[in-house]
Amino acid sequence: MVSKNALDLLQEIKDFISIDFDVITADDNYEVKQKNVVTLSVGVDHIKTTDSSTGRIISMPHLNKYSVAEYVLFYLIKHFAKFDQRHDRSFTNMNLSQSSYGIIGLGQIGSVIKTALESFNCKVMWANNKNDYELLYKCKCLIICCPLTKDTEGMVNKDFLSCFSDLELIVNISRPNILIDKEIPDKIHLIQDFITDIPNSTFTNHIAGRTKTVKNEMIYFLKAIK
Repeated sequence: MVSKNALDLLQEIKDFISIDFDVITADDNYEVKQKNVVTLSVGVDHIKTTDSSTGRIISMPHLNKYSVAEYVLFYLIKHFAKFDQRHDRSFTNMNLSQSSYGIIGLGQIGSVIKTALESFNCKVMWANNKNDYELLYKCKCLIICCPLTKDTEGMVNKDFLSCFSDLELIVNISRPNILIDKEIPDKIHLIQDFITDIPNSTFTNHIAGRTKTVKNEMIYFLKAIK
């Protein structure tokens, strides 16, 4: 059985790779009458179920889509912005519009990122399935927003990346298993909302969507489904 402290901890930590639906149980001191799993992440394939599972699995990426889009834009600006060293790090050129962007997965989050980039007059290309990936091959920055499925697991590999002629930056807000870490060339910088050991990379501890606004929205939603 899982203790109350462990259950509270599960509420605060987003699992690194997958969530076993049956791990959420109860002991004599902490009763869980219904096992509902609500995830803010892209897709639900990382949540593994069994025949004994009860309750519902609900994906709610729209609750944190703006927070994640802000996270992406922050790191894009940080990567592409140019500074005037003579004037205490003043901007000389945001430089966003001088780069092209490819988005894999134009869902709730991907659509907001696309709209935000277009407001900077950026050239944005997108694809929802592998038949359209060739549309992205000229982009300078690849933003991965698609869910982790059997088709997308290990998708970003050596062969896939060899098709990109100008790619210098990957921003992955999906699950880490979409990439094969060791096959990412050193010339490509990876920004990912998971901490793993890959050279030439920037990682955050899965905080992209964890804002006070999102937390309040989540509490409101959980109360509504009780």
